[in-house]
This record gives sequence, structure tokens and C-alpha cells, in this order.
Amino acid sequence: MRTHKPVPNKLQLLASCMLFILPALAWTAVKYTSLPPYTPLTQALEIRLEKLEALLAQASDYQRYILLDTTARTAMELKLYDKAEQFARDLHELAPAYPQDWNYASALHHSRIILGRTALLKGDIATAKRYLLAAGQAPGSDILDNSGPDLQLASDLLKHNERITVINYLKACRTFWSKGQARLEQWLNQLGKGETPNLLVRSSPDSK
Repeated sequence: MRTHKPVPNKLQLLASCMLFILPALAWTAVKYTSLPPYTPLTQALEIRLEKLEALLAQASDYQRYILLDTTARTAMELKLYDKAEQFARDLHELAPAYPQDWNYASALHHSRIILGRTALLKGDIATAKRYLLAAGQAPGSDILDNSGPDLQLASDLLKHNERITVINYLKACRTFWSKGQARLEQWLNQLGKGETPNLLVRSSPDSK
């Protein structure tokens, strides 16, 4: 006789999710490129991804929508690009069902950034540019206003001399990043002068 494992209810599952989501929000801004190929941090990320995938396997659509943002970004940090792309695509497809949700804007923004980054890694600059501009069209939210936009794809495209696309993206970010207005204007001013600012170093007049 087969027995069925009990399925956690929504509150239980969401409570478990928060154990991974909250640390992830802080960790995504950290760059790991200078670390050795395998570190304790890599191991921690692998454990987190394993647990997130286990939760996804038994989650409802809404629970998947909540989990996929962190899952996609964790896979991206681990350079598991195929997984990251699939998680981001799943999130991008699920998000339109929850336009009033607290995580809607962040889900759209981050899924589009990851889809753009994985496209760029494949050499598809046109698709990467399209996803960057789409990420800039995400609606405003407290999460995006506090964390600011994801600038990794914009930084990568600058290395390909896609300056106009990056300028248009930064201009679009004005609509949802009120706390970073001075920073955005500083970067736009530098780009307008032909300079190449480091978008991954967030120091500007508004942070003094």
C-alpha cells in the first residue's frame, strides 16, 4: 500500500521560503568572481539551490512564482546558466498572473535581466538588449526602489559598446528607483561625455 507524504500548506511553505529569500536579497549584490573555483560560499549556494528545487517540486503556481526569483539568481551565481535560464523563463511566464502581488515588479525585472544575461552568454546581443530594455519597463515597487535595478546586464553590454541601449535602460530606471536618482544622473552624465562608468560600484552624490 502506497503512502503519501503530507504536502505543506501555503503558510508552512512560504515560511520555509523566506529562510532562503531574505539572505538571497542581500547576497545578490556581492561579486564572487575573485573567489577560488570552489569555496564554502559555493557549497552554501549549492545547498540553498538544492533546497529551493525540492520546495519547487511540491509547490503551487503561486509558491513557485515566489520561489523562482531566488532560485534563478542562485543558479546564476553558481554559473548553472541553463538552469538559471529555465527558472527565469518559468518566472517570467508565471508573473503576469499576479499583477497586484508585492513581488510582481521584482519578478519581472530580475527574470528579464537573467534571460538577457544568458542570451548574451550565447552571443545573442540583440536578445540581451531587448531584455535589458524590458527590465527597465518593470513597474515601480518598494522592493525595487530600495534595492535598485540589477545592473549586471547593463554593465556587460557596455563592454560590447551598446551605450545607447544602456542609456535608455538607465533613463527607464528613473521611474522606479527614486532613491537612486542622483546615481542615475551621474552615470548618464558620464555616458553622455563618452566615459564608461562602473555601474557595479554604487557610490554617488546621494550616498554621501
